[in-house]
Amino acid sequence: MEQSKKRKGRTTIIVLTILAVILCSIGILYGGVTPYVSAEYGESLPPAAVFAGENALYVDEYEELTQEKGIHLLHIRKRPDALPIPVLLKVSDTLAPAAEAAADVLIPLGETRRPDQLLTNVRDNDTLRIYFDTAPDFATVGDHRATVILEDASGNSTSVVCDYAIHGVNEGLSVEAGAALPNENEYLICDPSATGAKLISPYTSDMTHHVGTYPLVFTFSGADAQEETTFLTVRDTVPPTGEGTFAAAKPGEPVAVESLVVNATDETDLTYGYVTAPDLELCALQDVVVSITDEGGNETQISSRLYISSVGQIQVEARDTALNADDFGTGKDIVVEPFVPNETGEFTVNIQVDGHPEAAIVTVVDRTPPTIFVKMDTLYGLYVDHPVAVEDLFSVQDVSEATIRFANEPDWSRVGEQTISVLATDASGNMTQYETKLALTADTEPPVLYGVTDRNAYVGEAIPYLFGVSATDDVDEEVRIDVNSQVDMPTPGSYDVVYTATDVCGNSTTKACVFTLIEPTVTEEDIQQMARAVMAEITTPDMVKAEKLRAIFDYVRHHIRYGNGINHNYTDWRKAAFDGFQNGRGDCYNIWAVTKALLDQTDITYISVERLKSSARRTRHYWVNVDLGTGWYVFDPTWTNLHKFNCFMWTEQQCRSCYKYWLFDTTKYPGLATETFDYDKIVQMERDGLLP
Repeated sequence: MEQSKKRKGRTTIIVLTILAVILCSIGILYGGVTPYVSAEYGESLPPAAVFAGENALYVDEYEELTQEKGIHLLHIRKRPDALPIPVLLKVSDTLAPAAEAAADVLIPLGETRRPDQLLTNVRDNDTLRIYFDTAPDFATVGDHRATVILEDASGNSTSVVCDYAIHGVNEGLSVEAGAALPNENEYLICDPSATGAKLISPYTSDMTHHVGTYPLVFTFSGADAQEETTFLTVRDTVPPTGEGTFAAAKPGEPVAVESLVVNATDETDLTYGYVTAPDLELCALQDVVVSITDEGGNETQISSRLYISSVGQIQVEARDTALNADDFGTGKDIVVEPFVPNETGEFTVNIQVDGHPEAAIVTVVDRTPPTIFVKMDTLYGLYVDHPVAVEDLFSVQDVSEATIRFANEPDWSRVGEQTISVLATDASGNMTQYETKLALTADTEPPVLYGVTDRNAYVGEAIPYLFGVSATDDVDEEVRIDVNSQVDMPTPGSYDVVYTATDVCGNSTTKACVFTLIEPTVTEEDIQQMARAVMAEITTPDMVKAEKLRAIFDYVRHHIRYGNGINHNYTDWRKAAFDGFQNGRGDCYNIWAVTKALLDQTDITYISVERLKSSARRTRHYWVNVDLGTGWYVFDPTWTNLHKFNCFMWTEQQCRSCYKYWLFDTTKYPGLATETFDYDKIVQMERDGLLP
């Protein structure tokens, strides 16, 4: 028994010792530590320092713990090298919701709002229930107040007093004077059919013609028959308009200021006043300035004239003789300064009345109709389907500007005689009608085609079919030319090409030629590059066409030394030009090719010509004919021991010095000019812009 008591005593001592050790360890471990801390739901995790001082830190990431209400176990360290210590964090919601009442809440009559729609800036970390304390009044026009309750899931609550207004109308409308009256429903912010809205104030279109603010009362259906007022505001921001005029009065006679303005226009009433008032005793033509002001205060100043005269204003017919005292028709002694009323209008004329100087206003009118003259030479030789302007057939004479037109357009498609009528009207509205006969002739002569000759082109390159080809007609200034080509561009060979020139009346001329396609040996760009280089040396930008033509003639004539055998191929003009530029030697074909290449660098009109073969001339010769707007001339820079002629822009007569040398088929080319080319004169005409 005693041994048992001794064993129990030792056991108790051991337990107490262990317990003491544990308590001691706990005391050591939790010394200076707050084991239980509270945090607000939804807010940031409190720092570890609240548990164990400023050096404490969390063992893990616990930021999301505050998003869940309840008691949470987490671990901290008193310092970075200390053992983890378990602590408790209680997360609870203790804060009431917060919000402000929304400002200026305007609710159309017949509509409702949820309680949250009366609030702004609602704040809480938990789920909210928002409701009215008592049911609000949304059916009565006027200002109202409602209490809104906000309650979170933890039972925290807040009440907010909210003001709102029930309106059936807006604050009003503003329109410009003279605008259309707004529709009554434009004042409403509610459904008129659902609320029984009705305008009970006078509402007429006259309101928009007077500046002001007009109250408009609406009633709404209901037990109390509520009324609400809105406004129509009429403004006038547009100044009035008007025109100055001329008025006349005798000395001392009163003049109403309104009489000095015409066509005064504004949407509101106007008031008139003088800015510069007249002297009603002064016999003179006076400048007067009148102000017109509308109800909006907008002002416009109008310049007018007031004539104060003892003789009044006179009116005379336009004529070529001077005005005299008899034109005034009074018994007073009147002296008139020299004045010839040969133009219509209003004029100031200095006069003397019984020895006193005055200014008379003379209105010159034109009551005499214009006179029509026939241009006789234009009434003959007119053709069907070729309308002529009336001004080309007739002229008009009148003291003022006059116009003329056909009373009825002639039938330009009818051969033979017909009666035509023209009307002339002058600036004063006087009219003259004139009838005459007009005879139209049928055009049966076909046009003439020039420049349709056999020529060469290059395989695979575009063919300038119409270069050097033209057509003339006795009637038409321009003639349509059509080309029917059988050329196969990729294939060398000879091909038929047919040209047809057709005038307005359908008369046509057809000519055929042969185009021979050859393989190119020199590119177009090579020739153009050589030609551009030469033109840059021999011409300047300020040269006119005639001067460039002279420079080209001199260059070719002196650059290429004539010699047969240089070029026997009379089909490849680019090869011939290349040889001429590079070697400075060649025959007439080389000379022609270089000339052509240089002319292509200008806008000078030319055609290539080949001499007509004959028994006397079996060899070939080539040159160009040129037209600067003064007719066609022969242009041939060729120089040989046998031919030393300076053939620069020669006429046919000049070419007869060696006629067989420049003999060509005149049916293929336009005829040459007959007047000798005057170089200096043509240069000056070009500089004066007298040539096309």
